[in-house]
Formats: sequence, C-alpha cells, structure tokens
Amino acid sequence: MRMTTSRSSWAVALAVGALLAPAALAGQEPAARPADARTHTVRPGDTLWDLAGTYLGDPFLWPEIYRVNTEIVEDPHWIYPGEVLTIPGGAAGVVAGAPGAPGGSAVPGADAEQEQRRQVDEQPGGGGSRYPRTVFSESVARSSGVTMRQGVLGRHARPEVRSGEYVSAPFGDRPGGPSGRGRIVARASIPGTAMTVGAERLYIADVLYVQISGNTLPLVGDRYVSYRLDEDLDNGGQVVVPTGVVRIERVTPGEAATARVVEEFDDMRLQQDLYPFDTLALPLNARPAAVERGAMTKVMWVENDPKLPSIQHRLLLEPMRNQAVRPGDQFALVRERVRIEGGAVLPEREIAVVQVLKVTRYGISGIIIHQTEPRIEVGTPARLIAKMP
Repeated sequence: MRMTTSRSSWAVALAVGALLAPAALAGQEPAARPADARTHTVRPGDTLWDLAGTYLGDPFLWPEIYRVNTEIVEDPHWIYPGEVLTIPGGAAGVVAGAPGAPGGSAVPGADAEQEQRRQVDEQPGGGGSRYPRTVFSESVARSSGVTMRQGVLGRHARPEVRSGEYVSAPFGDRPGGPSGRGRIVARASIPGTAMTVGAERLYIADVLYVQISGNTLPLVGDRYVSYRLDEDLDNGGQVVVPTGVVRIERVTPGEAATARVVEEFDDMRLQQDLYPFDTLALPLNARPAAVERGAMTKVMWVENDPKLPSIQHRLLLEPMRNQAVRPGDQFALVRERVRIEGGAVLPEREIAVVQVLKVTRYGISGIIIHQTEPRIEVGTPARLIAKMP
C-alpha cells in the first residue's frame, strides 16, 4: 500500500515538498555504495526528507539517499515499509543521539561541516542562507562523504522543462476550460463485482470509450489529455488541472472510440473533458540567461492551497502584458524592499525560484525549483530573473 500524506499541516507540507523529486534524478545509474555506509529499514511514515534530516543532519540532502538507492526506490515520491535503504556518510552523518537530536553528543566532522557552510554563507550574494543562490552546493556536507551538484539559481540550474511537467502543469484558460474537443464517456471493461464507491475513478491501463468532437475521426495512437476545472481567477479565467492522458486504440465510424489510460496525474474520472495532447519543443542545450531588474508580477494561485508550499509545488503567476514569457524562463519569488521603524531599508530578498512551464493569456504556470524561506502565498511578488534564448 502506498503511503499517502496530507498537505494540510505545516510539517507534512515540508515532507511532501521534499519527496517531490526533480525528474532529473529519475533513471540515473545508482551511485556506488560508500564503504562506511549504513542501512535503514523503512517504517510506516518514513520519508526521504525525514531520513536525510535524521542521518545527514539536513533534510535538503535527501537526493543523496535516493542516488545510492535507485535499485530499490523506483520513484522518490514513494518509499515502502520493509525496504532496506543505504545511508551515505557513515559516522559523520547525524543520527539519533547526535547534535540536533535528544541526548545529542559530538559527531566527528560536524565542526568542519559547519565551518564549510559558514564560508559558503559569506560568499558574495550569499545573503546569509545555507545554500546561497545555488540549488545544491558542492561545499555542503563534504565531511560526511556527501557531494551535491552545483548550479547557480536562475542562470544555469535545471534549464530544461521536462515533458511530463509540461503536460501535467495546471494552467489558466477561459471559464469552462479549453473548447470542447472530447469527453470520457464510459468504461469499456465490465467489473466482475459490483462497485458503488469511487466507480468513476480511472487508473493507468483502464480501457475507456471516448467521444471526440468534430467531423474528423481520430487516428489510432492519437493522445488526448483529460482535465478537471479548479477555481476561478480574478482576471476572468479559470484554472485547468490536467488529470491524465489517454491513447486511442480503436476507431469505428459512428461509434465512440476505444482508448486506454497511459498516464495519470491527478484525480482522473469518467465524464471529464479532453483536449489534444501537445508537446513542448525547446532548443537543444538552451540555457536561461540572467536578467537584471526584470519585470514584476505576483502569485495568483497555488496548487491545493497548502499551508507552506515547497519545492515541486506548482502555481500560477499573473500574466505579463508587456513582457514575452516562455517555458524555461525563471522568476524569483521575493520579499519586497521595505523601510522599517528607525529608517533602515531592508533590501529585496529572494525566497524561492519558479521555472515557467506553460504560458496563456490567463496566467504563467510554473513549478518551484528552489526555496530558501517557507512563506509563499497568493500575492507574493515575483521578479523575472532569467530568460530562455
């Protein structure tokens, strides 16, 4: 059984954000097991986020646990009770009884690690955060045998928009969603037993009947995206949330086409509408170039309205009428420049970075790829910091 979590609480929101792994990690060759590695048997309620916090002293180091366990953990969204995971870092990691845990004592290498992090904080542009302007810093946790990728935020890190992220990204559209192109009308299979609860819920490999609008028959192999409608937007649009992808398998004139569910993103159900599957083409090896003092917009919708959105949460920014925006561009969510009592002026501060996935006249769809502070909400200012060529 999969472990599921609720995003309604503060603590679990952080855990979920940590488990939503960047797709770049998926499919990598497993790293060699360190000679001083330990193991952990997964228990109900464990997450990679929590294990990294316990053993490595920093929950943001969870990718290091994933990298040495790709033969066991197929998808970092999910770990299951009974799985035995390798923990990198040996004695230098933080374990129960170490500093930061009840009854802690000194841990070899901890002072060196703290000194390295302090030096990183003092670099130009560091701003006092533990990972200044980088997604992952190579100088972090070297004393524990952990080496992380380095990439400058908004300039070199994570330049690509992945196909799955683009297809599944919520977006703003006219009220009622995309013009009617089709609908899931019925199941093709007949269940062997009566189903009363959740009978309309669909899953990968389900065979369906779909009605495609228009005078042209769909072709075998054509794909369509199912969707549900979310809340109305203040600018007159409505949020559209893709729920899955169906592929046409059989077409007969005058009859509903037969299709199969090949991808599932959200709550996919009967009677949901469809629109044609589209793909995103970006130039090979394209990288976003830095933009100084870019144009401003703000957050207008956050997926599932979490208490504390985190990495991999998706959101919508208000559209920019006088600025061309395209997938792959990056925005910094910021705490605005403010004058406080006594006359001191606090500078603008980046609190997260959002990569653009889709752009419509009703909004800019993006995903959080880096975060330094937890408070992100509707109305948070966003500044353009990098643009694709």
